Amino acid sequence: MTPLISFIIATHKRPASLIRTINSVIAQGPDAEIIVVADEGDRETRAAAAGALRETDIFISNPSLRGPSESRNLGCRSAHGQWLCFLDDDDTVAPDYLEQAKPHLASGRVIFGNFMVAQDEADLSFAEHKRKPLGNKPIASIEVTNFIPVGAFFVPTDLAQQVAFDKYLPSHEDWDYLLQLYALAPFHHADIWGFRYHRASGPHRNTMKREERRLAYLAIYSRHPASNADAKRKRAECLARMGIELKPRFL
Repeated sequence: MTPLISFIIATHKRPASLIRTINSVIAQGPDAEIIVVADEGDRETRAAAAGALRETDIFISNPSLRGPSESRNLGCRSAHGQWLCFLDDDDTVAPDYLEQAKPHLASGRVIFGNFMVAQDEADLSFAEHKRKPLGNKPIASIEVTNFIPVGAFFVPTDLAQQVAFDKYLPSHEDWDYLLQLYALAPFHHADIWGFRYHRASGPHRNTMKREERRLAYLAIYSRHPASNADAKRKRAECLARMGIELKPRFL
């Protein structure tokens, strides 16, 4: 039977948090397929996946992969679901995430919901830290900055097969991916709460130096020219706050 959703989990040497991620997706029930793609063949990750995944799920270990982009692309090619949702190996989803999403799933559009930031403890227990509603965000603002994290959106599989995560981008590959989708299909906000972004104490995966952030924004802007004058102006203002002065006409 074709699953409704394929949850694609990219993982890199974090077996304990991977188990937590897998368990949160298993709680979605039989409509959810799980595909774990590891870019290392370490024994701990393989053991964690073997112990947590169901017989119908998929585990791929490929040490030749480098980074989440290649892992997500491979997971996309291996998926059987009608829809895709991408997770990192330290994300979780609430038990009713899929049930909340089902009424909003419609062919030909990208669905995105709200999300929660959870504060992790050393033993991987967590408490909700902050709720992030996205319904007040004009979708056009994605041309200026990304506000939809991986895990908060669902993509029809046939649409996902027309784009790919770029393995050459050192960061913000998820934003680049969303902008590719934005050029192809409408985005629809669903007022649902289910995706949890986990934040560890100390430096976390989105910690970037100022110069790295500047270069990332310039790379995204050059790849995806703004569609109108207002977006160009807002891009120029965004870069100015980072210390880069560019005329809107160049953006």
